[in-house]
Amino acid sequence: AISMGSGDFFSTKATIEMILEEKKRERWEFENYPEGEREEMTEIYINKGLDPRTARDIVDILSRDKDKFVDVMMVEELGYSTEDQNESPTQNGLVTFGSFLVFGVVPLLGYFVSLAAGFVDLMSPSSTTQFIIACVLTGVTLLIMGAVKSLFVSQAWWYAALFTFLVGVLSSASGYGAAVLLKVVFNTNNL
Repeated sequence: AISMGSGDFFSTKATIEMILEEKKRERWEFENYPEGEREEMTEIYINKGLDPRTARDIVDILSRDKDKFVDVMMVEELGYSTEDQNESPTQNGLVTFGSFLVFGVVPLLGYFVSLAAGFVDLMSPSSTTQFIIACVLTGVTLLIMGAVKSLFVSQAWWYAALFTFLVGVLSSASGYGAAVLLKVVFNTNNL
């Protein structure tokens, strides 16, 4: 959870820094080579299907306000939304940390309940039942998370649930496969 939260923090921070740097470069280009930037924007609109006259009219209107022109150029030329620069690295990191902390506990619930009830010794190699319980709990959680995600995106609930479940299964299988491979490579039963 800590590594995922800090990873999201640094990723968001780096993205914001990159956007601000690109915005500074676009602003400098507009201030120093306005005709070149206007021509570039006109070509972008022509490539989107506008006739040359309409494209020039739009660029003429946009170029009256340097800040708006630069913001539009960021989107049209580079594909960066100026809203992205307003994200909070701290908030993103904390949300990711919290999510991984809460949902990361789910696979362990079967072990905790069994341990508390005295059903299993976690160090015993015969904890297959608890492993199956952990897999089922994780699968159900992934399905629920996907269905909840559908409330925020334009996807059918069953599609979002199934997609989230499949990505989770593939991720888990690759981690499990890596552990099995390491066990074989290092010829050990301790993994």
